Amino acid sequence: MKIVSNAPLEDWEKYKNLRIEALKNVPQAFLDDQDMAEKMSKEEWQRRMSSMYFAEIDGKWVGMIGAYQEEKTKVKHILNIVSVYVAPSYRGQGIGKALLEYVIEQAKKNPEIKKLLLGVVTTQEPAQELYKSLGFIKGGYLKYAVKVGKQYFDEYLMELYLWKL
Repeated sequence: MKIVSNAPLEDWEKYKNLRIEALKNVPQAFLDDQDMAEKMSKEEWQRRMSSMYFAEIDGKWVGMIGAYQEEKTKVKHILNIVSVYVAPSYRGQGIGKALLEYVIEQAKKNPEIKKLLLGVVTTQEPAQELYKSLGFIKGGYLKYAVKVGKQYFDEYLMELYLWKL
């Protein structure tokens, strides 16, 4: 497996296909919905790729993770982790962990970043366990954070501190 960062823009359809698969498989884990994603332009997919990393096996993208730093001065120390997904047939092979470890290592190289922040639906227990295994702690709880159809999902906010006060 290799981690792809700075993916070539011509690979935007690989990203689109993986993202739409994720939206189908675990719609509660993402704020986008499948209909919206399918209508997005090539340029929007390419723009979004700038903050994404992908796990590649035999030329196929099988996992992804997004990471972006806040721009506003007062919260510029936060790196947001989004869009974590591993295709079902590749789960349990350490791909999600490798993607997260890669992002954490990249964050440690940036002295501005002091913490990583992510949200995870409370029903996604394997994801929570993965985040805990890498040092993330629960820092908040959002009731009715995501609505899919007529069902609401709660979410934990989880944080990883790169330095102690």
